[in-house]
Amino acid sequence: QDYTFYNQANGFASDKIFTITCNNSDTLWIGTMDGGFSIFNKRTEKATTFLNNINNPKSLSSNMVYSILNQTKILWLATSNGLNIFDKKTQTFKAFFSNDGLPNDNLYAVLPEGDSVLWISSNKGLSRVTLDENKLPKTFTNFDSNDGLQSNEFNQGAFFKSDDGQIFFGGIKGLNYFYPDKIKKNKIPPVIQFTSFKKFGQEVKLDTSILKKKEIKLSYKENFLEFEFIALDYVFPSRNLYSYKMEGLGNSKWSIPSNRNYASFPNLVPGDYHFQVKASNGDGIWNNNGISIHIIISPPWYQQKIVITLAILLIIFGIYLFFRIRTNMIEREKRILEQKVKERTIELQQKNDDITSSILYAKRIQEAILPNIENFFTIMPNSFILYKPKDIVSGDFFWHFKKDKKIYFAVADCTGHGVPGAFMSIIGNYLLDNIIKEMGIEHPNEILNQLNIDIQISLNRQDEGDINFDGMDIALCSIEGNKLEYAGAFRPLILIQKDGTLNEIRGNRFSIGGGDRSFINKKFQNHELYLKPYDKIYLFSDGYADQFGGAKNKKFMVSNFKKLLLSIAELPPEAQKIQLEITLNEWKKDLEQIDDILVMGIKYMGND
Repeated sequence: QDYTFYNQANGFASDKIFTITCNNSDTLWIGTMDGGFSIFNKRTEKATTFLNNINNPKSLSSNMVYSILNQTKILWLATSNGLNIFDKKTQTFKAFFSNDGLPNDNLYAVLPEGDSVLWISSNKGLSRVTLDENKLPKTFTNFDSNDGLQSNEFNQGAFFKSDDGQIFFGGIKGLNYFYPDKIKKNKIPPVIQFTSFKKFGQEVKLDTSILKKKEIKLSYKENFLEFEFIALDYVFPSRNLYSYKMEGLGNSKWSIPSNRNYASFPNLVPGDYHFQVKASNGDGIWNNNGISIHIIISPPWYQQKIVITLAILLIIFGIYLFFRIRTNMIEREKRILEQKVKERTIELQQKNDDITSSILYAKRIQEAILPNIENFFTIMPNSFILYKPKDIVSGDFFWHFKKDKKIYFAVADCTGHGVPGAFMSIIGNYLLDNIIKEMGIEHPNEILNQLNIDIQISLNRQDEGDINFDGMDIALCSIEGNKLEYAGAFRPLILIQKDGTLNEIRGNRFSIGGGDRSFINKKFQNHELYLKPYDKIYLFSDGYADQFGGAKNKKFMVSNFKKLLLSIAELPPEAQKIQLEITLNEWKKDLEQIDDILVMGIKYMGND
């Protein structure tokens, strides 16, 4: 006879084998003393071993496997630390312990009773385990020496099931055998009764027996209570279980079933409570109706509902009275304030009317002093002027003058806007007239040189170090025949020729009158151009290009202004003015105009 020897060299974690069961001719399921559980393949002569891993809850719960029960999809393993289910497909374990209902965690054997019941021997009796539809433990019915067992302790390897279904288990004091279907349960739920009621550990004598009592009334000082109760089932009284709860407490859940037949409740606050108890007999049959008793703990006088209600009403009335008084005070102060605001508003309105009247008068003075726009159109019939002051009066102004056959025209932007700018515009208009009429200066650059000096003198700048930024930016032109002369202080000249070419002639990069007296020595450059019929001339202040608007609330910008001029240059002058106004309004929409706007456009038609 030949023998084959297998050991740790074949993959076992231990050579000390407790149990072997067979799956088929090629596979063995093996439990060891301290080497866990192994699957041995006879064809490959290799074993796959599973050990306990404390960091993996799905691993084997103990490396000591006493018994293995083989079923279709799972194995049941009795170990020194719980009952394990091994899933053959996923090769994972699920464990059950005494906390789940087993009598003990040290289990020796697993035997089947049909398809839905297991019998398990342990170090503390036998357990009958019923399985649910998923073949997982559902209920545990435990038996010990009080039920007729040889002792509570059984032995490893001492188990057997005969062909007729009789089950045998061996222990340290003999053998137990039985037919499972002949073990009958006590299906009668036990009667439950209260046996004792105590306050602060002292028995209380009630007006009637605690057995008949349905309600107990106590004061707030009597708040340390204890009840004792009993299940009247005497077959296996040591296995009777109890569960209780006190409704009215914050966490009124049933207690975990145990043999404890008393309950204590310290420091109960005043209120209504219902103490309930249920119990089971030794075979796990529960009397779920149980018994109950109503407990009323009255509060101290200052916590009684009538007192609390009166206190709340008093507080509410006090709050109401406070807010009523406060509201009356606020309303009285509001009336006084409204009267003061009304008086102040009338006063401010009067002052505003006076100021507005003064500004309107200043506007009439400005209009009377500055050149008449209709006279300009008489001199330059193919032209337009877009003039939009930000306020009633403007710091931007246009100017024109005709001397013999020479026509002068300018667009100026004085420092600021409103009244200060208007005063500067009047000064500038007067000085320009005087320079040409009285002084006889003809070329635009020389006119600006003299205007710079006159502005400095007019603003009383006596010392060379004095700095005053009052002044103006200006574009000044003269036309005689087809010759155009131009000089500028920050303001350019735009010339668009008939073929669509745009030329920008820039003036000097300093203002008229701005800075200190050293600016008197600054000289402006003269530019000479020769016009062709249908050339377009544009002079403008910075108000149009600086206006905020559009989708992103940004400035219109000079580059966009020049593109706009190119797009409208071939329109008649009045149509150009209308298109400039439409574009401006669409750009700024509801935004405020930020500066005075002045644009002058002239179409040169040739020599008359």
